[in-house]
Amino acid sequence: MEFIISLLPFMLCASLPVQAVSSVPEFNVTLTYDGSFGIRVRNKPWFTSTTPFLVADGVRYGVQAPVVIPGMLPIMDAPLVLTDAEWADGKDALGSYTGVSYTYYANITRLLLTIRAYDSIVVFTQAFPDGLNNTGVPDKRKVLSGYPGFQWDFVFQGYIPSGYLTYSGPLDGIRSVRKGRWEPWQQTVADGREASGPLCLFNASGSEAVIISPLTKVMTLSPWHRHWPSTGTGTDGQSYWGIDRDIETLPPGYKAEVILVYSPYGVGQVFEDWGDAMRRYSGQGAPASHWSSGLDKVGYWTGPGSFYYDNTGQNTTYEDVILEVEKKAKIQRVPFGFLELDNWWYESEANRTEAIVTWAANNNSLPDGLGNFEQPLVVVCSAW
Repeated sequence: MEFIISLLPFMLCASLPVQAVSSVPEFNVTLTYDGSFGIRVRNKPWFTSTTPFLVADGVRYGVQAPVVIPGMLPIMDAPLVLTDAEWADGKDALGSYTGVSYTYYANITRLLLTIRAYDSIVVFTQAFPDGLNNTGVPDKRKVLSGYPGFQWDFVFQGYIPSGYLTYSGPLDGIRSVRKGRWEPWQQTVADGREASGPLCLFNASGSEAVIISPLTKVMTLSPWHRHWPSTGTGTDGQSYWGIDRDIETLPPGYKAEVILVYSPYGVGQVFEDWGDAMRRYSGQGAPASHWSSGLDKVGYWTGPGSFYYDNTGQNTTYEDVILEVEKKAKIQRVPFGFLELDNWWYESEANRTEAIVTWAANNNSLPDGLGNFEQPLVVVCSAW
């Protein structure tokens, strides 16, 4: 990968673009020393950056005030000041990269932001060397930090990308799949904690696609789509990824990363590439096979659609249910390879959506715990 850079001092070239030329000709990333960036697909602008923000000590810090929209509060109360930008390149599990690292100050609190461009991947990092305090945000859909941030200037982009697919809600998000035309100002795209799964954007034919998702700290990073009605001025909304709004403090050294993956071979392939990148970065490696014991063995399920879903029949507990199933399966020589225990098996948090408290059996459902069954178990956790 080659990059064209300037050797002028930072203060003299703060807005000079740095062009990232990758070995994937369809995908181009432009970096600058002023914190902005742009991503083009086949020389068409898919992503234009907007300024980052941060909530610290109860104050919202932003680089500059966004376009004023009647009836909407500004995104910032005080300036987030860029004090340094450093060229950075190297190599990691995703390959060779080139990028820029930025130092911002929210009053006396440091915020370090980094963008790293690979051949068909971009990684965005937000790091908090001093930690953060008093960061909570009342609106459950919002986040306490924003990086990366994308400005959707649809009047100029010509509705590129044009479609989206996202997962949200509990479990694998399949119950709350959202898809359609990419028009985030219409508030059809989910926000917040339950929308922290991958967001896939694609062109009109579906032949080219991008996925954006948390790369690390997946349990604390969430998206926020700042909606407002289309104004006809080319400023129709913003999308940010940031730390979850419920977190009130961050320890010193906390770091979270967001990944953007591009494929010129369509939606199916970009999901494959995204999954591969996630595994490589975490050190998991590719599976030897997509098959598992849950696919090549017959299992007994108590999940949605089964007879014993939220129903113990004439039995007293779910433990009685499973023991009776095992007994009859042995008599009838049914070769069950595993038993699936649905979300009734664990202690759940009061007044929350089936959230697990500890990785231990519910005494009411399984009085003797998880060790009383003959077959291997597959257990379900709806929410953390």
